Amino acid sequence: MFSLDDKTVVDLSPLLKARIHRVDGSIEEGNTDPNGKPWVMTEGRYAGDNSLFTLYGAPSTGDDVWPAERQTAHHGVHVQGGGGHICHWSGVPDAMKGIWEMPAETFVGDAAVCYLADLSPITAKERGDYPPVQVREGDTCGQEITPDHLSNVQVGDIVLLASPFDGTERPWLSEATCEWLVSDRNVRMVGFGAGIAWEYHLKLATPDNSPVKRVLLGADVPIVQPLVNIETLSKDRVFFMGLPLRMSKMEASFTRALAFEDK
Repeated sequence: MFSLDDKTVVDLSPLLKARIHRVDGSIEEGNTDPNGKPWVMTEGRYAGDNSLFTLYGAPSTGDDVWPAERQTAHHGVHVQGGGGHICHWSGVPDAMKGIWEMPAETFVGDAAVCYLADLSPITAKERGDYPPVQVREGDTCGQEITPDHLSNVQVGDIVLLASPFDGTERPWLSEATCEWLVSDRNVRMVGFGAGIAWEYHLKLATPDNSPVKRVLLGADVPIVQPLVNIETLSKDRVFFMGLPLRMSKMEASFTRALAFEDK
């Protein structure tokens, strides 16, 4: 029988506290996720038995923090796939799967923990050699994450990435390393915590925009983020679980991300 007696469970999901519009007209304040997104809810009464319910999204009258009645599954820790998300971009594969079409084992299994604390920032050699933003000669910027930095990643792994660095000093995941993860390591999913630059070139003209999404999601390798507590893991290999809701046409899904570590 499956047992957790020899495991330590580490929660990789941040606690997200909702900002709630109560039925009495009051507002209960909340917080934001690591990406700075709030979670807004509206309380109501069920006429059948006078019980209370909460709907996610700001009320139709609006909210100072988030637009009226607008919320997505990209708030808090979530899994995103290519189908229904970037399938309209030019230059991506025609047959990308949605997360609802992927087998459950895509989101559960052995994971390589890559906390890149030793990948110290370097001095920029010339303006623009750090893809996420423009940097000036003499500025410090994050190093490119190469396969050499991911030596514990095995074939078929889930990969969990984080670092202690911030801003332009974050190490960045290059298109070439993403292609290595896909073609050489055949990874199942990639998880991003704090300190990794992976969302860059967002506004470039297609097909040069968002290279990390293009490579990973284009190969049906979903992304789970924004994770927390990766730095607390004491082992470089864990068992990971981050299952999305089983709902068709949903391009992203909330998940509770957990790492199971040997004691």
